[in-house]
Amino acid sequence: MNTANGNGKGGFLVKGNGNFLSGGIASSNKGPGIFVVSTSCCVTGSQNLDSFQCDNNSGPAIIYAAKDDGSNGGLPTGFDITPGDIDVTNDGKTATCPAGSVDPTGTNKEICLKVLGKACSDKALNACF
Repeated sequence: MNTANGNGKGGFLVKGNGNFLSGGIASSNKGPGIFVVSTSCCVTGSQNLDSFQCDNNSGPAIIYAAKDDGSNGGLPTGFDITPGDIDVTNDGKTATCPAGSVDPTGTNKEICLKVLGKACSDKALNACF
């Protein structure tokens, strides 16, 4: 199990595509518990967060920022929390979701989904194959 506790900034920073985070705890950090960023239109897999606990972080529990390839209804490509249990509580005590992001939980502080830049063009998506 990975633990990020009491950091001066955020807990976990994950860059790239196809990452799988499982069984971790991010608590009492002075930023987001988990910040995931993917700037590629070529998604090689979802970013899976499984059995993760985020609590008492000053920033949102999870910030997920990625391009939009048109497959996720206008939301960032590849975000998937369905494999397991995500427990986010008492986050965003001093901050809310970044401008331009949406929170599907309706709390504006727990899970923040943000599309980076314009939607991926057909040319960019065709270059992925």
